[in-house]
Amino acid sequence: MHLQFLTYSTFKPMKFFEYVKRESGDFKRFLVHPQRRKPNTESLTAIGARLLFLLALTLLFGIFISVLSTEFFMDWAGAESKMDMKAKYLPTRELLMVILFAPVMEELIFRAGLRKAKYSLFVCPPLLALALLAHKVALVLAIVICAIAIIDFFVRKRADVEAKTALKFARARSYLLRFPWIFWFYSLCFGFVHMSNYTVSGTPGLLMIVIVAPQFFAGLAVGYLRLRNGILSGMILHASYNCVLVAISMAAR
Repeated sequence: MHLQFLTYSTFKPMKFFEYVKRESGDFKRFLVHPQRRKPNTESLTAIGARLLFLLALTLLFGIFISVLSTEFFMDWAGAESKMDMKAKYLPTRELLMVILFAPVMEELIFRAGLRKAKYSLFVCPPLLALALLAHKVALVLAIVICAIAIIDFFVRKRADVEAKTALKFARARSYLLRFPWIFWFYSLCFGFVHMSNYTVSGTPGLLMIVIVAPQFFAGLAVGYLRLRNGILSGMILHASYNCVLVAISMAAR
């Protein structure tokens, strides 16, 4: 029994730290050079473990930045979280909006197109403009995109099979070459959209970038999980992150 206890106590923590080291290394390498690879065929246990790891990582980062912002930046920027201004208990409708509707809609806008070039380049921009409440911009983008699609349709219709194939592969290579920029662009937009979570009475300037850094980092983590294990896993991580933040905010009042 004593030997078994020693074996368990010695190797279980080692396996845990090895796992954390491996997952951290994979995440770091992905952030240095984001790649659109096929989702891993992993067990639900492996996916769940990665989800919990990324959830813990984003929460730790978020708590650190939030404490830093509260101490040094929030008053300076004249910013106040709308969540902190609300009553102790959120209405059911608003609670569902934060932990269910928002994660699904935001993932469809910011991460659903990471595997599909057409969705990422043509569907996401108008949706992003709508998310930023820039309705006129969304309309203009939709019109421009429709015009491009119509022109492209007739160009491809007049081309022969060989030319169509060459054009398809050229576009795929171009998209993959620029994919890191596309990933970072949508992650940055995801962070900036969450500036609407704050009321600003001062002149925030670059300080708001620090304040919304947790959302930006969470977007990177969710995007990484989405590309590794699919859009549903990204939605679950997003919803879990929001749920924990709401629980912490409610408990702190």
